[in-house]
Amino acid sequence: MFSTLLRDLRAHAINNIEYYQNGTTNSTSLFHKSFSLMHEHLDRGIQPSIEEITPRLADYDLSPDIHANGYRSLIKVVHKCCLHLLQLSRHISNNRTSLFFRGHHYSKELEAYVSVLGQLRASLHYANKLIPFCDHGSLFANEAYLDNEVAENLLKDVERLSQDCFYGRCLGFQFCESMVKPLHGVGVAMASFSDGYQNESHLLQLTTALLNSGKYFLDPDLRAQRVVDVTRTADISFCKAFWSIPESDFMQLSHLACPRVHVNEVITIQPGPFEMNCHNSVETVVITPPCAYTGPSNIKMRLFSNHWREGQKVPHTKMKKKPNPKSSGLVLHCHGGGFVAQSSRSHEVYLRQWAKDLDVPILSIDYSLAPEYPFPRALEECFYAYAWALENSELLGWTGERICFAGDSAGGKHL
Repeated sequence: MFSTLLRDLRAHAINNIEYYQNGTTNSTSLFHKSFSLMHEHLDRGIQPSIEEITPRLADYDLSPDIHANGYRSLIKVVHKCCLHLLQLSRHISNNRTSLFFRGHHYSKELEAYVSVLGQLRASLHYANKLIPFCDHGSLFANEAYLDNEVAENLLKDVERLSQDCFYGRCLGFQFCESMVKPLHGVGVAMASFSDGYQNESHLLQLTTALLNSGKYFLDPDLRAQRVVDVTRTADISFCKAFWSIPESDFMQLSHLACPRVHVNEVITIQPGPFEMNCHNSVETVVITPPCAYTGPSNIKMRLFSNHWREGQKVPHTKMKKKPNPKSSGLVLHCHGGGFVAQSSRSHEVYLRQWAKDLDVPILSIDYSLAPEYPFPRALEECFYAYAWALENSELLGWTGERICFAGDSAGGKHL
């Protein structure tokens, strides 16, 4: 599949190189330069690196039945980039003679994706370079093989890789189409929020962000530069402030557009050990409360349910005299926020929609946040909440039969 894709890409590159080689405008010159560079990346970097790494992929799989590892992920990203380039190259080949062809726009698009391809070419090179320093089947270098000079040089080389191209026009290209617009929104929000971050007033911060969002929306290259600069230099207070925007009272107005749920309850668990039966066994295991760094303390969770169900606390405005039967399923949710910000409240927009669409209770864990509560405190709390949910299913309107784990960003890493 990859060989066919690369062959088609090279054919389009050669065709467009010949077409634009005598161009006199800035756009035609940029087309010629980008297609020539793309052909070089494919021939001298991408294809040789993939041919070198592909025979080794199975050595790093999670298991014989699960073909997944970091090298496969990298190749998948390269494949997605090549697919975008093929689609773009075909469009250019088919429409370049049209009076309505937007040469300036597509030359910039092509330049951006070729830049990404170049950085992926370098990533493949370093991935192959790392393999000899790893034990068989390990994704991590063995320090016994990696002396200080080699390690330092490798880190310096990787640090030189450009990040800008991944945050501009090509932001989110490796994800499904439905994720691209939200990611662009996050990029615009981060860039514009950083401009007004020094204002002490939250209202001024948001106002400045809204006023500056237009320029970052219209200029993806400027947005990329700003996002990369912020992610490299911002401190923890900026991260907390930015990722806590959904917690602001202004943003909470968006909840008015969300589906109404009959149960939206904060549950507080008091810490204490309890016993659980092991699966398919008469043995029991003791679940101890989270205690890393600060000792035991209460854990908060938020329960969403489209209907009031048996066992759940009676809502203030129940719609029926009798609760619905317990659900056979439960969703256990860990929110995102870089481990330093946000809560179940900031994710309420889609959690209420999930509760309506899935018609099962959703339990979202408000785990403790860093840096006040460093790793592994949050992980301990998520595990304790999971064990508590299994032992107290009747309080959640759940039969205890099926449970599904869900999380985004940092929350996904907990799972």
